Amino acid sequence: MRNDLDPRLTPVQRFGRELARTRKENELTQSALGKRLDCSSSLVAHIEKGNRKPKPDFAAGCDQVFGTGDLFTRLCRSITSPSGPGWYLCRRHVKTDPQATAEN
Repeated sequence: MRNDLDPRLTPVQRFGRELARTRKENELTQSALGKRLDCSSSLVAHIEKGNRKPKPDFAAGCDQVFGTGDLFTRLCRSITSPSGPGWYLCRRHVKTDPQATAEN
């Protein structure tokens, strides 16, 4: 099994990997988890594979079913929140003037 902390995983894949690990640890099938979360086993499978982004209510439901505090909620938030150094995040929102020149 690959390392769960693999830095090459996207946040969506990391969520899916953690969901699959936790579900198996709790001896639940995808179908059983789907019933507890009021969704299809197909949705659970797609999220575990990293093919679908979990919604915040799905993540909160996982935390409730597994008693994981806010683990899945935080993982879900990391999918939609930008990450990186503060200077980079600020730069992304700065509009540049293509005709601007540097003054010495």
